[in-house]
Amino acid sequence: MPGLMSADLAVAPCVQLLTAMRLHIEMTVVADCSAGQCVYNVHNRCHAKAITIGGTMHPACDTYLSSEKHPDLSHTQALHILAGVGACKTIGCKHNQDLQCTASSMRVQTHAAHADCVTFEASAQKS
Repeated sequence: MPGLMSADLAVAPCVQLLTAMRLHIEMTVVADCSAGQCVYNVHNRCHAKAITIGGTMHPACDTYLSSEKHPDLSHTQALHILAGVGACKTIGCKHNQDLQCTASSMRVQTHAAHADCVTFEASAQKS
């Protein structure tokens, strides 16, 4: 192929393969999201592909993006997608196993100026 170096030829098939792949994994579903002012929320459903839940102590939704602060953003092209929990960094939750949510489903709710996972349950203290 003209203009391609031998290194480009070695990488090109991999790049082509990766762009054609879809990833299908099991995640805890975001069953309900009442954070109506989030750009990913349409009709109390989160339409991000995956969300990340908060810091080590507070189960905030790190994916939350305020539509009030970002009125020029809207997320209406993926309404067929229901979000899953991609990662959970809240280590004090009984549903957190290896930084992944293991709840059968989860709910997000507005709290102050952000959104929280309200499925959070404190894990039992080890003695």
